Amino acid sequence: MASSTQIIENIISEINTPSRDLPPLYETIDPEILAEFVNSVEDETTTIMFCYCGHKVTVRGDGEVMVTQRIPSQLKN
Repeated sequence: MASSTQIIENIISEINTPSRDLPPLYETIDPEILAEFVNSVEDETTTIMFCYCGHKVTVRGDGEVMVTQRIPSQLKN
């Protein structure tokens, strides 16, 4: 599954909201760059982290996506 799809699905699950209510992911991170990262790195210790919908999103080099902790409102994107 593509990382951008995983991110959206994980956020939907975490905040229990329909995808139509989420801002476009490309306003936060370029999905093509994200896909290039996952396709070029196979090391799970290499990660990209960013905020999306008030949550910390971590994408590992092996493609695993983790949505964690709510970011305080003064820090969120």
